[in-house]
Amino acid sequence: MLLEIKRFTREHGYIIVICCSDKGSRKFFKCDRGGKAEDNKRKGDPRDQSKFSRLIGCLFSAHTSCERGGLVRYYENDYPHHNHPATKDT
Repeated sequence: MLLEIKRFTREHGYIIVICCSDKGSRKFFKCDRGGKAEDNKRKGDPRDQSKFSRLIGCLFSAHTSCERGGLVRYYENDYPHHNHPATKDT
C-alpha cells in the first residue's frame, strides 16, 4: 500500500513521507514541505546557518491503519489540503 500511496501523490505533484509509525499497525504521513526550518535546528549550534529550507508549514496529514490480522488496511486523510501548489518537476 505504501508504494501505491507514494506513486499516486508523485503523479499529482506532491511528495509525502512517513513521519511516525507503530510497529506494523499504523503509519502517519505528512507532506515533505510540512513543518518549519526552526524546528530542525539545535540551539546554540553555529553549524545550523542554512539559508534555504523547503519547509513551509504544509498541514497535509494522513494515516493508514489495519484490522486485526493485518489483512485489511485503511487509508484516511486527516487534513487533505496542501498550502502550496503541486511541484512540476517530481
